[in-house]
Amino acid sequence: MLLHTFQHLQGIGPTRERKLWSCGCKNWQDLLDANFDIALSGLSKGLLSYAQGEIKHHLEAYQEGNLAVLAKTFKATDHWRFYRHYAERTAFLDIETTGTDPQSSIVTVVGLYSEESGPQVFIDGINIDRFPDAVAKYGILVTFNGASFDLPFLRRCFSDLKLPPAHIDCRWLARRVNLSGPLKVVERKIGIARNPSVADMTGAEAVTLWQRYIRQNDPEALELLVRYNLEDTVNLHRLLVYCLKKQFDKHKFLGIDDSSIGESRSAYWIDAQELIEGAKRDTGIS
Repeated sequence: MLLHTFQHLQGIGPTRERKLWSCGCKNWQDLLDANFDIALSGLSKGLLSYAQGEIKHHLEAYQEGNLAVLAKTFKATDHWRFYRHYAERTAFLDIETTGTDPQSSIVTVVGLYSEESGPQVFIDGINIDRFPDAVAKYGILVTFNGASFDLPFLRRCFSDLKLPPAHIDCRWLARRVNLSGPLKVVERKIGIARNPSVADMTGAEAVTLWQRYIRQNDPEALELLVRYNLEDTVNLHRLLVYCLKKQFDKHKFLGIDDSSIGESRSAYWIDAQELIEGAKRDTGIS
């Protein structure tokens, strides 16, 4: 959907975009080549010239993989268009905290997942200081309600944090395909099942698990908390794939191959204890 949209251009909204498509201008290259019925499209010479100049720069950014430029070009609510083209540069993220206020609470666990690196976990007191370097290599970050919750917390926790330039907030993308509610409610609506050990766990219980781990040095509490966090993190991939396929279904007439989105995995295979032990080994904690 990235190379087929024109709504990011000034003077082109949904109605004019649909008219362009109907006139044979179905992608950026069609516009550059003027490979469509210009008179029928209703574009003035001035608007056509402007659009071609902008698209030329945007196509160059796309070909160079310059997500910093593309992220500034598109509204944040349209960053989902990037994933199909840059899936290998995408990370899925979820955090756990001691409360809901970034001013008075801390980040306890950060879960990070990518198709290339698999699941990673960063834990306060163990290896959380390694999170900034881990996330900096990505171009796209995927969260659920991250714009309002996760990212403000992380920016306060890490003063020099450099997040990926593009951000896909699945809470708002899900609403585009008629899915609303908290993440776990949305998951159930599309048939995502969680590991029974954390299937009914709430955010408040996650806070209690951290308190048990800190106050009682309870390794089982930490393992359960990490399991809960990574279910959230990895299931974001499944939710994103579902939403994108729904979006593509609406635009089949553009000839987009949605098989390039790929498939997603459940979080059942994750070994939370091994990830915790790995985090300790990497930092020399026994």
